[in-house]
Amino acid sequence: MEVSEPGDHVGSPDFPAVELPTVEAPDGSRLPLPVPFVCGLEVFGPEVPVTAVCLGDSITAGGWPEGAQELLAPRLDVVMLNAGIAGNRLRTDPGASIASFGPSGVSRFESDVLSVAAASDVVIALGTNDLGLPGAAAPLADLPSAQQMINSYRRLSDRAAEAGLGVTIATITPFLGAEGYDGTREEIRRVVNDWIRTAAPHCVDFDAALRDAQNPRRLAEAYDSGDHLHPNTAGTARLAHTMAAHLARRHGFAVD
Repeated sequence: MEVSEPGDHVGSPDFPAVELPTVEAPDGSRLPLPVPFVCGLEVFGPEVPVTAVCLGDSITAGGWPEGAQELLAPRLDVVMLNAGIAGNRLRTDPGASIASFGPSGVSRFESDVLSVAAASDVVIALGTNDLGLPGAAAPLADLPSAQQMINSYRRLSDRAAEAGLGVTIATITPFLGAEGYDGTREEIRRVVNDWIRTAAPHCVDFDAALRDAQNPRRLAEAYDSGDHLHPNTAGTARLAHTMAAHLARRHGFAVD
């Protein structure tokens, strides 16, 4: 990996690389220390009717935004920006040991949503890790109440509305059998999902899309990756279709 010297090097025939500091790995090799890198790029282009920032966790990072965009492309000029981070939570920033899970949705909303110049919509698909991580990878005291989660959704919805963005909130998918699951967390999920369905500006029902018909606390076997938390390829495709169908209805057509 090479990193350039500071400055504007657009059009430069040579890459002015600098030598990176390194650290010794357990096998004796040397690896570069972490350095800043490009995580996004905005370019000028024609306007599109919908540019939706999908603020989520590993389920979002798994690719349903890209799948939804592909399904919508024949009928709607849309950009679905994947802002999913594995381990990400809605309302609580990570401790040092799990810093890679990223700042919470509340903390990164300004940089990852409101600062996107062309954004017209935001899809908030966070909450699973707020319920699953406490007591495992995070302190048990981090477990929120249903009202605390609802207050965070309201806070983000208000900020988005003030910026003129359309707001869609995704229901939290089932995770019976996954690490961290218990009856208390299931009840929080139920209350939060009921609020999303009845009070969110727009709701995309990911819970209904993936749950088992016989036991709605569990992912349907056909959509379960095996850890009872993350959807498999078919499950991700199901979420993509659910999101595409939601946006299509709002624009007066249907997807196959």
